Amino acid sequence: KVKGSVPSQLLNHPKIKEYTLTQVSGLASNGNLAHGYNSAHAALNLAYTLGFKRVYLLGIDMGYTGGVSHWHDTSNHRVDNELVYKQMIAAFEVTAKELAQRGVEVINLNPQSKLECFKKMMYNEVLA
Repeated sequence: KVKGSVPSQLLNHPKIKEYTLTQVSGLASNGNLAHGYNSAHAALNLAYTLGFKRVYLLGIDMGYTGGVSHWHDTSNHRVDNELVYKQMIAAFEVTAKELAQRGVEVINLNPQSKLECFKKMMYNEVLA
């Protein structure tokens, strides 16, 4: 039996944890993750769940740059419109407050990002 593209023997392995996307924003728990309408939001929720206290976001621009919505070819993928980005940003804003209350620092490494709820830095500052 396969769930999604993951063989059941992996899902049943004692070191494999399955998470379910259950809510839009905030921090989910008990094997659930908030999705925020995008994979970066779910990954941020997962980082919190795994105990990370500092998370760096890279490439999360939340809008179009030069008429392009993604860094990769989108001919076979969903292309988001501005309304979807507004929903994503609103979900991040709720989650940002909860992360700050729990002492988790999130740093956005894209200075042109429309996501303003996290501290911004340049990636070379972090690597210095």
